[in-house]
Amino acid sequence: MPWFVQTSAGDFASIKIVKTSPTDAEEINVLKDLVITIQFNRDMDPTMQEDFLMDQRDATDEQGNPIEIQGDLTWPDAKTLQFKPKTVLKPQSSYQVSLFSVLTKDGESMDQAPFRLVFTTGSGQ
Repeated sequence: MPWFVQTSAGDFASIKIVKTSPTDAEEINVLKDLVITIQFNRDMDPTMQEDFLMDQRDATDEQGNPIEIQGDLTWPDAKTLQFKPKTVLKPQSSYQVSLFSVLTKDGESMDQAPFRLVFTTGSGQ
């Protein structure tokens, strides 16, 4: 059952992701300077940074752990989360972005959590 909150307009709005870039299942050719954007329909809590993860799917390190992609997480505005990987992505690879816990500024949680976005990289040309 979704969380509904009364907005100032008097209607009810659940917490939703309204736009992502890249989109789910999209193949992109940007390997360097990629910015992943997730836009919400409500003002969000910017302290949820520890609940964000990007990893390379089907790839593991020597210990068998998923390869986590390090980067910078920013909030250009209260509804938009952006992540910029610090490394160049590998061509012909699959990546997953995960949000494990998402809260609005007033503490409401999102039903879609955990939210996962999967995209692939092309040749980069």
